[in-house]
Amino acid sequence: MTSTEAASVPKRDVQPEPQQAQTNDAAAHGPDSELHATGPPAKDLTDHSANSSNEVTVDLDALRGWYRAARDMGKGVERLEFIKKLGQLAKSYTDQKLTLPQEAQRVMAQDLDRYQVQQQRGKYVAQAAQFILAAVGRSNGQGTEFQGKIYELRQMSDSLTVRKLNPHPQTIQEVAQGKVQRAVVSAEDCQRFKGFIQRLQTSLSPSLPKAFGIEK
Repeated sequence: MTSTEAASVPKRDVQPEPQQAQTNDAAAHGPDSELHATGPPAKDLTDHSANSSNEVTVDLDALRGWYRAARDMGKGVERLEFIKKLGQLAKSYTDQKLTLPQEAQRVMAQDLDRYQVQQQRGKYVAQAAQFILAAVGRSNGQGTEFQGKIYELRQMSDSLTVRKLNPHPQTIQEVAQGKVQRAVVSAEDCQRFKGFIQRLQTSLSPSLPKAFGIEK
């Protein structure tokens, strides 16, 4: 199987544009049609409330995290554009913070809560990939790489990329400078990595340790 270059992933998920300063009340008039969400109500946010009406104040980093979660979960262009507009609005304030309307905070909490599952899978695959690279990876002059029938792994000094080659090329996990840039890992991906490591341990034993700190 031929090698495929790792996909480029934007390092800044929210790229604000210069605009005039506005009051935080303007955030409450975002397009509701772009925030339709399904599923049970989000986790209670009262412990993060900014005032008596239970509104939540978020900063630009929090909005970037929401954008990343919505993107990786495939929430659609309208959701991403709405979050991007919130980021642009936050950027226009001196403290780069804004107060979210109730519907926006509900959907944000729901997205981030669901994204935690994907993040846990991503952490598992990242640890598994590092183990595989240490065991059977080869140096490419800039780092270490390994290519199998389905996945391609690449690690450099400050980044790790896990690329799925089949059925469609896609970067499913990317970590740069210790921060997750993308996590699109499925339960099936986790099972495949788990099975491969088990086979590695069997074929290379006793040169490989039996335990290496990867949790399911």
